[in-house]
Amino acid sequence: MKNTLRRMSGVLLGTAALTAGTFAGTAQAGQTPHRDVVPVTMEAYQGKVLVLSRQLWNHRADVNRSDNGAPVPGLRVVFTTAGSEEFLCDAFTDANGTATCDTNLPSGLEVANSVANGYEAHFHGDGTYAPAAADGTYGVGVGDI
Repeated sequence: MKNTLRRMSGVLLGTAALTAGTFAGTAQAGQTPHRDVVPVTMEAYQGKVLVLSRQLWNHRADVNRSDNGAPVPGLRVVFTTAGSEEFLCDAFTDANGTATCDTNLPSGLEVANSVANGYEAHFHGDGTYAPAAADGTYGVGVGDI
């Protein structure tokens, strides 16, 4: 009886080890190969707060490849308030790697935050290009332009 229990224990342990190894091998075989992403740089510029029309104009960010400086078209850039990152607007980069958009002033305390701290431009990465971010500022205008 003792020998039978030892054999059964050995068989169970061996089966468990074999099963664990099989699952581990399956997980490794099913993994997606690591792809290198291209680093990019982003530069944000001065936008404009138009007080009377309650608009934020000319959010602008340029996205270029880090390795050769070439502009990168077709990337979605999201513009947010600085710090709290409240969504303002978004745009895709054009053939020159430039994304621009306009929007209404954010609500509540974000107006003061925006005027004092500017905005942030974000590209979150897409599997081909690495994420990037930049800070922009605002100039203040009273009229509509």
